[in-house]
Amino acid sequence: MAKYALDKSARRDAFALFLIVLGATTIIVALQSLLLPVIDVLPIPFLDSFGKRMLMNILAYVGLMVVLIVFFVVYDSPSFEALGLTTWKLPLVLIFGFVTTIGFPIVMLVSSPIMMSFFPLPAISSPEFLAIVLEIVWLVVFLILVAVFEELVFRGYIFNKLRRGYTGFRPFVLTAILFAVLHVPKYVVQIVTTVPFDPFYLILPAVQVPILIMSGLTFSAIRYYTGSIIVPMMTHFFWNFFTLLAQPVLEVISIFIMAPLIIVLVAILSMHTSFHLSWPLTRSIFPQSLESVDDYLRGFVARAEKFNIMAKRMQSSRSFTEGEPKSLPVGIVEGDEAVRGVEPHPRFVSLTESTRYNRRLVRYNYMCRSALWFHHAALLLHENQTPEIIPGLRSATKQLRTLYKLELRLRTLAGRLEYYLERQTTTGIPIKSIPKLQGTLERYRTRYNAFVQTLDQRLLDAING
Repeated sequence: MAKYALDKSARRDAFALFLIVLGATTIIVALQSLLLPVIDVLPIPFLDSFGKRMLMNILAYVGLMVVLIVFFVVYDSPSFEALGLTTWKLPLVLIFGFVTTIGFPIVMLVSSPIMMSFFPLPAISSPEFLAIVLEIVWLVVFLILVAVFEELVFRGYIFNKLRRGYTGFRPFVLTAILFAVLHVPKYVVQIVTTVPFDPFYLILPAVQVPILIMSGLTFSAIRYYTGSIIVPMMTHFFWNFFTLLAQPVLEVISIFIMAPLIIVLVAILSMHTSFHLSWPLTRSIFPQSLESVDDYLRGFVARAEKFNIMAKRMQSSRSFTEGEPKSLPVGIVEGDEAVRGVEPHPRFVSLTESTRYNRRLVRYNYMCRSALWFHHAALLLHENQTPEIIPGLRSATKQLRTLYKLELRLRTLAGRLEYYLERQTTTGIPIKSIPKLQGTLERYRTRYNAFVQTLDQRLLDAING
């Protein structure tokens, strides 16, 4: 199972590309702010100020794509499959990308007429037809370049590398945070170069960064469950498209801080709802990718090693009282016996000492049990590398956590009861709470035994596939 160890070099590769892209983005954004006054006065046929800015943005993303290609050629050469460049049916991709962002246009359709009645847009002069067509072309090309570049960098390369270096939710969270950080230079330049100062540009980053993190999490989830980067590319395209549709309204009312803030917050809630709908929708439309097998194998191996190290460290500590670790409830290893009751406790000076002992003993048992389970789960998944058995292994893992909580409560109650009985025998003073505690302990012992019997069958089902 050594091939499934966490790859620290993959982490370095991911952060190396991010730092390169962040540096290139900062330089380009700074140059754009310096060149805008010059570009605005240049006579470019059929292009007004908006068209010129779109042209600059397109050239900027073309430059970033060149930086990305150079990185792939010089530093690392990932395969198309590793980047998630797999084929999907285009109509299904378009529908899915639209559905995952449907919350934003709904908010704008409802809120824009209301806001426009209070803050009407200024009159727009009739530009030439060719200028409108060119600006639409610039806009579409810009949106496509943004979606392609950012998804290749984050969900294609960085997310794939972080999945080799981390387990669990950390690749999702780290990718989303890095995705949000990449947009910070743009906000900083807007704040510094806006004259006169507009409070809207100060509040907007604080509102949009959570949106970027949330969208980054969803794009990574879509990439993970579909096994393709094409779907998050389309979702990203629609996200930017709907955002730019709302931009004129937000710019006109930007002098009023609360109005755009309310619109954006309502859009967050709607986007959050539609994004969460994409998770079950993704799982129902697209089968779980084969990449998830490697991820779970890597996670199981890492957790087995982690719990084993923690158990040995805990056992070697001076404060640990001697106690036999418990095996899994089901006899995975020949000779193991199921945990069915609670062994007698040693005598303690105080109730606090008794509680501390029981907590540490149960935690130690949980570590040993989990190390054994994750190691066995990794072997099972390695022998049968199909995504179909993953839900059973995940369910059994959650049940082990529930068993830990029940055992902790049971042992704590048993230790308290034994302490009270010992105290009552020593002092000769009857303790009124003993009968009630005995009844509570018996109820928990019944629940514990019933749960262990149920867990036996669930673990066996997971093991037998």
